[in-house]
Amino acid sequence: MRSWMGGIAVCTVGILGWLGVLPGYELGSPRVLAQTTSQEGISPEQISLFAKVVLELEPHRLEAQKQAEETTDRNAKDEIRRQFIRKATEIITGNGMTVSDYNRITLRLKGSDGEALKTQIEQEILTLQASSPQPTSLNSP
Repeated sequence: MRSWMGGIAVCTVGILGWLGVLPGYELGSPRVLAQTTSQEGISPEQISLFAKVVLELEPHRLEAQKQAEETTDRNAKDEIRRQFIRKATEIITGNGMTVSDYNRITLRLKGSDGEALKTQIEQEILTLQASSPQPTSLNSP
């Protein structure tokens, strides 16, 4: 399944709707398949990093999608996609994860063990959200 972002493959992940594989890693690529199958498991640390990345990426993804839907200009859509990919790469690496690991986990979500992995990631997202300080209203007493 392809998203509005063209080269980014999309998969459903519960509350977030989708996660994308960054360009350079096509789903049928032998390079990606070898990376995916050569890794036996995904550590709890990698799941935690992935969940953090997804939470941080989500508002940027929503904004980019909104901008892309508001224009019919193909060049503008391409520029929105490129900007999102740059931001996604910055967020991924800024959280201590490699783009390769992010893509590997995203691809594993589509595999035979995807449901179990999806459940682990969703649980970690809920844990992260619960431990985040909640914004307080400026009108609070």
